[in-house]
Amino acid sequence: MSSPAPIPIPPAQRWRDLRMAFLPPVTFALLLVTIFWMWRSYVHPPNLVGEVEAVRANVISTLDGTVLALKVDNLQQVTNGQELAVISLMEPDVLQAELKAIETDLKLMKARMAVDIDRNAQNYEQMRLQLLSDKVQLAIDQTNLNLAEIEFKRAEQLFNSKTLISEAAYDVAKAHRDALSVTVSAKTALVAEKEKTLSTLAPLQVPLNEEAISAAIQAQQERLTRLQKPLVLKAPIAGFVSTINKRPGEKITAGLPILVVSGNKADRIIGWIRQPVLVKPSVGDLVEVRSRRSTHTIQAIVTAVGEQLEPVSPAALPFSSPANRVEYGLQFLVKVPSGNDLIPGEMVGLILNAKSSRRAAN
Repeated sequence: MSSPAPIPIPPAQRWRDLRMAFLPPVTFALLLVTIFWMWRSYVHPPNLVGEVEAVRANVISTLDGTVLALKVDNLQQVTNGQELAVISLMEPDVLQAELKAIETDLKLMKARMAVDIDRNAQNYEQMRLQLLSDKVQLAIDQTNLNLAEIEFKRAEQLFNSKTLISEAAYDVAKAHRDALSVTVSAKTALVAEKEKTLSTLAPLQVPLNEEAISAAIQAQQERLTRLQKPLVLKAPIAGFVSTINKRPGEKITAGLPILVVSGNKADRIIGWIRQPVLVKPSVGDLVEVRSRRSTHTIQAIVTAVGEQLEPVSPAALPFSSPANRVEYGLQFLVKVPSGNDLIPGEMVGLILNAKSSRRAAN
């Protein structure tokens, strides 16, 4: 008796058996490959963060004033040295009032100088008259000294004869002569000192310099006239207008930014190694830069490394970080090649590859 023919297996059953046998391991393998690719492409080391450096230049006025006109609009591209705004530093009425006040102050100064010169002249004249009076008194004292000298000699002769004068009268004549001698010596020195002082005070009597006062008034007028001219503010760097803080007609305060000009290109990345700092980069290490906008990577080089922990920019921290939290990390700078598509200010992922950089250096 021949063996029965095998029962044919339907194609659907064969396909089901095939799926049950091979599909789970193939799916698991594909899932592992996908996870590995996503990890390499999108997941970055949690302790290494970076932010593309954004260059911003504040356009300010060194003096108070009013915005007359703005020659640019927000997000407009500008070149280095391009005119951005026109500032009026002083109103015409204020200018005239300032000029009047300056002229009045200088005239008042002139009047005070004239009073001082008259006072000096009077003081000089009083000192001169006092000197003449002292000279007259000195002459009188010298005459009295001569008479006292004669009387002392006469008393000395009478005292030596011991007949016509007592010892007390002799002592009085001698004391009177000595007192006048001391007085004459002191007054002679005083008169000489006053003559010396008076000779130094005499040149102070000089007339007012009208030309100097007029020149000072004119210089102040020219200074204020220059302030009346509008001040033109120019772009300090090439880029675009990122912020406009003041509009035409608004008052401005010296030192406060009127416009902000930001750069178009990104040349550097500021990176931080969050705590704990397990690996410290060195100058020349290679860094792989990955933007969140694409899987494209950029090879960059570390150019500088900080020596202490600095606050990490909140924009560079992961979204899971608590708000208002100040975190410190080791800061370093990364130089990116020109022609990159990085946006200044964006957060990027960094992967430090110190070994490859050292192999490339060797």
